[in-house]
Amino acid sequence: MMSSPVVVRKDVPVRLLMNEAAVVLSAHFVYTTADPHAVEVTFNTGMDGPVVWTFSRDLLRDGLTKPSGDGDVKISPAGLIQDKSALFSLTGAGKLISMTLTSPYGVAQFVMNEKLVDAFINDIYKLVPAGEELEYLNLDEGLTALLGEGDTL
Repeated sequence: MMSSPVVVRKDVPVRLLMNEAAVVLSAHFVYTTADPHAVEVTFNTGMDGPVVWTFSRDLLRDGLTKPSGDGDVKISPAGLIQDKSALFSLTGAGKLISMTLTSPYGVAQFVMNEKLVDAFINDIYKLVPAGEELEYLNLDEGLTALLGEGDTL
């Protein structure tokens, strides 16, 4: 376990697909060794404030090569998007990936550069290799937070 968390950040331009149009937004990807199984993505919409989603780093990794996710977050290669007319290249983009987010407020579908997301994924798996996540968790601190200072099991 590391004494202080290490944080990896990556800004990725994304397109929010809406009917026949798309809006360019910025997505801020964050990974911290303090929560080694999760990735946080903040979308700066320019409206009411940033929209933050947290999900499994494995879901993000798997979504680069195959459709992944059964719940509110689904990620897949962009070739699997049904409305291909909505796909247009992002600056410097080769392959694109799709991220679909579902909430009680609606569904949002984004496309982004696969290479930028892959670079972020490579960085976080170099930092914490698959299977070594538990070494970075502070279980004592987590139990203390759950039970309170004086409580015991």
